[in-house]
Amino acid sequence: MSLYIDLFRFLAVLSIVISHGLVTQMGGDWLKFSLGLEAIEATFVLSGFVIAYVVATRERSLAVYSASRLARLWSIVLPALALTFILDGIGLRLSPAPYEDWGEYMGFDNPLLRLFLTAIFQNQTWFLEVSPLSNIPLWSIGYIAWYYAIFAAFMFSPRAWRNWIVAAVALFAGPQILLLMPGWLFGVWLYQRRDKLKLSPGWGLALYLGAPALIFALKTLHVSPWLFSMQRLLLGANVADRYLNIAENFLWQNLVGALICLHLLGAMAIAGRLGRLLRPAERAIRHAGALTFAIYAFHFPLELWIAAALHERPDGPVKTGAVVIGALVASAALGALVRPFYPRLKEALLLGFRKSGYRLAKALD
Repeated sequence: MSLYIDLFRFLAVLSIVISHGLVTQMGGDWLKFSLGLEAIEATFVLSGFVIAYVVATRERSLAVYSASRLARLWSIVLPALALTFILDGIGLRLSPAPYEDWGEYMGFDNPLLRLFLTAIFQNQTWFLEVSPLSNIPLWSIGYIAWYYAIFAAFMFSPRAWRNWIVAAVALFAGPQILLLMPGWLFGVWLYQRRDKLKLSPGWGLALYLGAPALIFALKTLHVSPWLFSMQRLLLGANVADRYLNIAENFLWQNLVGALICLHLLGAMAIAGRLGRLLRPAERAIRHAGALTFAIYAFHFPLELWIAAALHERPDGPVKTGAVVIGALVASAALGALVRPFYPRLKEALLLGFRKSGYRLAKALD
């Protein structure tokens, strides 16, 4: 199953990279169908599943968990922010066209503040919508980091104080982050119930194939805008348009999360067959899976920069292919370059947390 999860998360990130390359600013207006938002929801479900697994198996203390999660995020996010700052400066001089018409999703005023808020995962709390310059996809890190924190509060808090601590952390995160949390919790639920949710191979294959097919069908039938309209009626147009930001279509995103959960449940039932099918490509799949976070964090400013460099080229499949492939290769290479930072940063953070805990215990004594 772990081999399939590596493949699935790589395919999800690949879908995101391709979807972003198909926007008008990148010269990809020739194809209208996109699954970028749905693919991001898939990464939310996978994140919940993986975090539930690591807490159950190896990250069993708050210090280890916190060091691991922060190191995982910062080892990629901080280099991505630095890359964004550099590439935006070059790309805007080459051609401003790819950086225009993004509305509130992209901003270049107060650049250091934008980068700082993203680095400390405050770019999406409550009703903020702070993009780190052009790197719009990093909005999801502002959600994922808080899901890590809420889950840590639940798993590691003293039982007597657990509900209060979880509520305090959730309150600090704010409503728009909580609106998309069900998708992440679907992944946690699936891992924790994996031994009780035994399906026959037939039912497993049905869910494995049927859940993605249903997402495609619902997308084609424009269920997403219909749910968005329903939300605006229930919440009021002012609330939906002004305060929810990326979570503005939370009903659709959580519905997709539930269907992704069913897809993974089906994959569990046929994991043996999937494993035998994927085994010849195991090495490539493991390598690709290890680079998915880096590809996600690096790809968008690279796509914009390439599009700016190719601004004199005509729009169409050739330009889109150059943007997507160029960003994919470059972000994978950068991911491999920064990969050694994770264990070093984790070790440093863990040492710092343990020293702080020792000093606190000594002060309390």
